[in-house]
Order: sequence, then structure tokens, then C-alpha cells
Amino acid sequence: MAGFSLTVSEYNFDYVSEIRPEQSDNGVVETLMPQQRYREANSTFVHKYGWGPFCSFSIPNTWSGKSCVYVLCSGNQIKYIGETEDLANRFNQGYGTISPRNCFDGGQETNCRVNTLIRDEIIAGHSVTLFYRDTENRAKFESELIENVDPPWNRGPGKSHEITSKAQDDTTEYQGKYMPLKQYLQTVDENQLELRFSEIEEILEFSLPKSAYKFDAWWSNGSKSHSYAWLDAGWRVDDYSLSNQTVNFTLSQ
Repeated sequence: MAGFSLTVSEYNFDYVSEIRPEQSDNGVVETLMPQQRYREANSTFVHKYGWGPFCSFSIPNTWSGKSCVYVLCSGNQIKYIGETEDLANRFNQGYGTISPRNCFDGGQETNCRVNTLIRDEIIAGHSVTLFYRDTENRAKFESELIENVDPPWNRGPGKSHEITSKAQDDTTEYQGKYMPLKQYLQTVDENQLELRFSEIEEILEFSLPKSAYKFDAWWSNGSKSHSYAWLDAGWRVDDYSLSNQTVNFTLSQ
């Protein structure tokens, strides 16, 4: 790819590499869901971009320490513009490796969001390519390019991107398909309650998703909308066992 470059607003960007996520033996992009490995998963919230699914990728370590403005392209379209002090670190330890902690409130939302966008683009059959340009004032140059190009993966200026979890905004009540569980819990005249997964399915009159049987994070309080079926009823998940398929609820004080 020597000599391969990209022109953005009359500026030349040099080729770095193609983004190639890890694949299974049959060529399928691997799906990563690291949330359940976070030790505090039951006491915090998965943020807006934290559910993925994610992929894993890296660029050559020869780009370590490279300070630059970079561009991600798919086909002939510029998708994302960013700046960094260390290009290899930004992609290999940032976008390309989503840690469990970064899936939750206070984690790196941009890493999760860009990783998912790259994964979706490649699964759709498109190639994603990385370019860079040296510059002294990275932040200013990045801002000017974003304003001129308006890449679809960059979040627009003037918009609020703060994550507002249900725990932070209690102005609405849960009204989803798990409403029968909320209604059931509102009738319980106890401070603690243990239910088997099968009993919850009887209450709901449909089967729980496979993720409820496999991932700790599914039972986290506030991790996803279904958890407000019990939170809005005044209960919290106190303990659970995936192996025994039971969950213990405690009435909030």
C-alpha cells in the first residue's frame, strides 16, 4: 500500500492499515460480550453503547507513539475523524480491545461505539481503512475537519451525549414486555423473595432470553431496560445463580 493516500478537505492523509477484526475458522467475525466479566456489574449501569456486540482488532505496533489526526474510511466514504497522541495505543488498547469496565457508566463510551460501528460495517461486507496525518495542533485540525466533512460516526457539535440512565431519570415508569413481573412483585408482601427462572417465565408467559441463563450482567440492577420491571416495583436483585437458575430479590428500603 506504499503511496496510497487519502485527500480530506485538500489535506493528504497517508495509509496506515486496513482494520481486520479477529474471525473464527469459518471466516465469521467473532462476537465479544465482555460485560459479565466486570466485577461491579451488579452495582452500576451499562451505558448507552456498552452492550455491543464487539469485535477485537489491532494495527501494527510500529505505529506506537505516532501523534496524529486519523481518518477511518469505508469504501470511498469518510466515516470518522479523530486525534491521538499514540495511534497504536488508541486502536489496540482503545477501539480494538473493549474491556469490561468500559461497558459501564464512567467507561470509555467512544471506544464501545466505534468498535461496534466498525464491526457492523465489516459484517455488512465493507472494508474499513485507517489513514493519518502529522500536525502540530491536533485538536484544532481535527475540529476543523469534522466541521467541514461531518463524518457520520462523529457525534455532532452542540448535541448532548451524556448518558441518562433510568436510575438518574425516574420521571417514567417501566411499561415494557416484562410488565407482568413488575405487577407480580407489587403484590408480594415480603421483604425478600427467591424465584426460579422457570417461575419468572410462568409469570411472564414467555421464555427468558438465552443471555439471562448465560450472562451475569443480564441480572444487573439498571443494566438494561428489563431490570426496571423489578426496580420500578421497589425491588433489587440481591443475588442470583446461573447454575441453579434462581434469583433473589430484596425489597428496597
